[in-house]
Amino acid sequence: MKRLTTRIARAAPILALVVLAGCATTAADCDPSNTNAGFITKMNCDVGGGYGKHVAQREDDVRAAQAENAQAKQVLADLEAQRASIGKSLAEKTKARNALSASVKKLLDQARAKSKDSEELKRQLAQSERALKTPINVNVSDAALEAQIKAKQAEVLRLQKSLDLVP
Repeated sequence: MKRLTTRIARAAPILALVVLAGCATTAADCDPSNTNAGFITKMNCDVGGGYGKHVAQREDDVRAAQAENAQAKQVLADLEAQRASIGKSLAEKTKARNALSASVKKLLDQARAKSKDSEELKRQLAQSERALKTPINVNVSDAALEAQIKAKQAEVLRLQKSLDLVP
């Protein structure tokens, strides 16, 4: 019995050290791709919910990217609607241009929110913003209107790439 008590007395500080060492984990420690994390750290991340939080954050990032991508697709759809209005009345062209302007504004707002921490993204966004905010002139020839639409489509695709929404 005394031997068991001695073993427990020796094991208690080690066990306490293991438990406390496991409590000192950071979000970076709980990244499942972190191959440098030790057994205790990984165990604490699993038991303490660190992995779950990391996965939840990644899922939120994916949902945000999907929303941004959906808005970019809406801009492209509005550009196609503008293209479809070629040869139609000025009122139809204007209606398509107004829908395009609204969707471009939403896309740029989302891109601004995403780029707040990156100077490179801010620079690219400023360039895209200049090109996309310029309204399409519906009073030009159909060929010129088509050229304006193609330029805006190219800019939307470039913005999507800079935001890592497409490969």
